[in-house]
Amino acid sequence: VEAAPSPARPNTYGTILRLDGVDMASGLLPATVVSAPGGGLLPISVAPVTQVAGWTTYPIGSWASTTNWHSQEFPDGADVAALFGGTITRSRSVSVDEPVTVKEVSFNNSHSYAIIGRGSVTLESDSGNAAVRVFQGDHQFQANVALGNDTNVTIGNGSSLAFNNTLDLGGNTLTKLGGGELAIRNTLVTSGGTIDIQGGTVSGNGTVGGDLLSLIHISEPTRRTPISY
Repeated sequence: VEAAPSPARPNTYGTILRLDGVDMASGLLPATVVSAPGGGLLPISVAPVTQVAGWTTYPIGSWASTTNWHSQEFPDGADVAALFGGTITRSRSVSVDEPVTVKEVSFNNSHSYAIIGRGSVTLESDSGNAAVRVFQGDHQFQANVALGNDTNVTIGNGSSLAFNNTLDLGGNTLTKLGGGELAIRNTLVTSGGTIDIQGGTVSGNGTVGGDLLSLIHISEPTRRTPISY
């Protein structure tokens, strides 16, 4: 990224930042000033717009417990992402006992995470689409899930994500991306929403509350496997 000179410092040219990737545990975006007036290197950390909370507890734990997250704050907000990564070495559950809202949920472990409990998870973003990403493994929501706005669900090849309780589209569009499988195994409430299948497989064996004929949109249907109820 090359920074433009500012009016206050008109001779400040050639500042280049090397972005070294998001530290998914701390939620910081490390960067290095590669070149600047006067030369030299300066390590800095730039906070991204979306704050990332990383799960750190090995046994079953509560979503709402601050000690279960690296940030010491549990994720709840339309500008916060929850990351379930490499902490566990066997399948584990995370309990949601109250309603929470997050911009993004990511799973990155070959062992399974199950989001359980009597609470609910609302996927809602303060800017752009909300998202669920599965980088590896087979994971599931056993708690209710609702879309607060349009949401992208990206599942990598050989991985899967299951909604085993109510999934409420809330009139929004769920876009399925990636080569993995999305399974909707309980009640699907559409409220006028749609599922746009742009990759992989979407399957289901529950019930649909809404108009099934207007629910499904399949991009390039010869390459996709549609949802079936």
